[in-house]
Amino acid sequence: MDSFSHYWQLAKITSSGRYFCKSLPQVETWFLHCFLDELNDLSEQHIQNTLVERWQAGDADSAIAGLSLRCFISHCIYNTCRHLAQQFGQHYGFHTTDLLPYVLDDNGRLSNPYRPFSLDILERYHPGKAKLNTWTIHLTKNHRSLNDFLLEQGLYRISNWAILNDTTGSQLDHVFRTFYQFPEVERQAAQTLLQQYHQVYRRDRRLSLQTRRQGARCQPPTQEQLQEIGTHQPPEKVLAQLEDMATKLRHYRIYRRSGHMQTLGNVVFLDELDNFSVERYVSTESSSDADDDQQAFYQQYQSGLESCLQQAIHQALQQRIASLQKCSRLKAQAYMEAIRLFHQEGMSMGAIAIRLTQQFSPHLSFNNQVQITRLLKLKDLRTQIRQLTLDNTTRFVYKAAGQHTSAQRLSELKPAIETILTQTIDQIIGEAAAEAQSPQRRQPASRLAVTLCEVVESLAA
Repeated sequence: MDSFSHYWQLAKITSSGRYFCKSLPQVETWFLHCFLDELNDLSEQHIQNTLVERWQAGDADSAIAGLSLRCFISHCIYNTCRHLAQQFGQHYGFHTTDLLPYVLDDNGRLSNPYRPFSLDILERYHPGKAKLNTWTIHLTKNHRSLNDFLLEQGLYRISNWAILNDTTGSQLDHVFRTFYQFPEVERQAAQTLLQQYHQVYRRDRRLSLQTRRQGARCQPPTQEQLQEIGTHQPPEKVLAQLEDMATKLRHYRIYRRSGHMQTLGNVVFLDELDNFSVERYVSTESSSDADDDQQAFYQQYQSGLESCLQQAIHQALQQRIASLQKCSRLKAQAYMEAIRLFHQEGMSMGAIAIRLTQQFSPHLSFNNQVQITRLLKLKDLRTQIRQLTLDNTTRFVYKAAGQHTSAQRLSELKPAIETILTQTIDQIIGEAAAEAQSPQRRQPASRLAVTLCEVVESLAA
């Protein structure tokens, strides 16, 4: 008998967020009266179908049949939240109790003006299309407030292929131009790749959906599709390029919706129906020293990335200074001071114009913020730093990785390594670009801005 108690026990939370089950005697009495004689011979699906029919009948038993179904749904909601916390809570820093308040809100009353989430699930349910448990899991994982919370933790629940499928060429160009500050040649190449992806992937997806239910999840492209998307490139390289593009779009969406960039580290990709894969790890050959080798490589990589970033910033600044010194040594000095004022003191372009005019008058005069914008050319600077950092880091990583894995393994991992490095560096640049546009910018916070300030101080010493 206890195996059916989820039809009269409601999953709830206390005011402090603690989970508990509340028994509803009226529902229990009614349920047993309806099913007791044949309970052991009935399947769960038959019981649910009968309850749905009685709830939809609109007679005297309709409300209590609906409440019995809401009890069942409440337990499905709880188990879904618990499952999410078990899978991703440790990595993203949340617990089951953090999720429950968004979706477990049924007060257990037969009728009241408040509309609980469980009732919304029930009213949208069609027995012929899915099981009630499956339907509840699907709607719970797509609950807007729940996903807003997960997004704040850095978990964006949509697959790479769904992201690419619903991104237009103009949207891609806007993100790559305004957020990542990519040059036109890279933007055009990315748009061409996305267009080819849409032509092949959307065509095959439309054919697939004609024989399947609507809403089927976006699957990874097949080898045949990858060959058609990139006619003159190996499928592995095309796949890496598509994953890299999707990751950039994912980072942008997370920033736009949660207000912060994802931290560097592992990124879990999850689509609407809980199909997930974890960002690739570079593993060495099996040995008892594997963990030590991985830790040593990780430490080398972190210190090497910082050194490559510093070197790239130093190179970019020196090239800009050399170019300005051809016209005026004072203008080169004004440039370095403007860089310092913008990044270290968080001053606006207009305020920098006033400060430089006071400092370099009467030899130099800056009448407005447009002149400072043209002097700094921050977008060009970030683009140059990105490319130099990528070149420096790629050389360093291949050299460092060669100490921990074979040449053959390193050759196999080359596309994956290049993708991961590009993603990492683009995230550093994107974070700095977003910080530069923030009106609340004061002290440098992004990795690029902090390192840039350190390099500026070393050049001034």
